[in-house]
Amino acid sequence: MSTDNLEELRFQLEVARSAGDWDLSAGLSQQIIDAELQQQLPPAPTSWTGQQETREIEIPFSSAPSWLQQAWNDRWPGTRPSVFVVTTEIARIGPPYSDYVVRDIVAYNASTGEIMTAYVPSYDTLISSVPEDQSLYFGGAVGLSQGRSIAVMDQEDRYRRIHLYVHPSDYESPMMLAPTLTERQQNILATARAYTPKYMREVLGKHDVTEAELNELRSMGLLKNVGGLTLAGRNVARDFIQWP
Repeated sequence: MSTDNLEELRFQLEVARSAGDWDLSAGLSQQIIDAELQQQLPPAPTSWTGQQETREIEIPFSSAPSWLQQAWNDRWPGTRPSVFVVTTEIARIGPPYSDYVVRDIVAYNASTGEIMTAYVPSYDTLISSVPEDQSLYFGGAVGLSQGRSIAVMDQEDRYRRIHLYVHPSDYESPMMLAPTLTERQQNILATARAYTPKYMREVLGKHDVTEAELNELRSMGLLKNVGGLTLAGRNVARDFIQWP
């Protein structure tokens, strides 16, 4: 990603934060983190020799592995995070998107059932930890072997999110029953996913998007009645290009 595109993402992030749109802020933050990590990523672990393919899909918290639900509930009972499953051979972990996020990272070994809740220091013990133990908390790259997973759990007042990194052989994504979409419909969904509600309306207006077009996407289960994308819509729109 070019420097100009990164600067545009950072500008959109400031706009989203000013508007209090935390879902969009989180998405933009992750895009920025991914782009920066691509530029500064450490070498792949020596045990990894293949071509990495990474897929990300959002799932309901209720569909997350039971060990992960338990780990979250033990830390923040009574709350429900957004959960993103990333299938990859290298877990690229970005830093917390703000200074106010409380982060815990949990590792899981499927062969033994062991849950390492102290895989890295929690927020509560971070200050007293040595720099080597702190490093992954603030972001890094970790190779994943079959049967091993890493969950990055971030929590703030109105921001609750889990990124679960699993080896591709350990997870089969739910089938995406996406309808056949026109290029225009793809652009509408990508625009709804990329921008704040106010700016999204401006962009859709510039392209003369009608209420009938939006209603058709709502009938497909991709767009909410009150605005914004459904979970299925967010997953479907990931690979589409938004209008500028």
